[in-house]
Amino acid sequence: MGASVALAWFLISSGVLAGLLAATDAGKIFESFAVGIFFTSAFTLAPAAIFLGELSQSISPWVVATFGALGAMCGDLILFLFIRDRLAEDIIASPLPDEFGVSLLGLSRVKVAILLPVAFVMNFLGILAVAGIASLL
Repeated sequence: MGASVALAWFLISSGVLAGLLAATDAGKIFESFAVGIFFTSAFTLAPAAIFLGELSQSISPWVVATFGALGAMCGDLILFLFIRDRLAEDIIASPLPDEFGVSLLGLSRVKVAILLPVAFVMNFLGILAVAGIASLL
């Protein structure tokens, strides 16, 4: 967790983040999606949240939340399928909130049709909160 905070600080203070955000609006939509994938892990949550917050300074927080949530949903789906198909026989225990919840869903054989809308809505609300707060600053 400390490493992700240090990475986020580096990205902001070095100007790397500003350079990455200098893309077009279409590129920013893709960036929202790609960064949303990293929003699902506690290890990459801090830099992803900062990046999504910075994106919401130049495009609508609603757009950032929508495409970021789609990316986060894909990240959750990858984790879900990996745990369900490959690790179902092992005991999975992670102290991290998102990974733990998706792990439990994967082990319990929840249908993908249930996981996807829940993952989208929850990630959308989380990213919208981050983007909304960042757009007010």
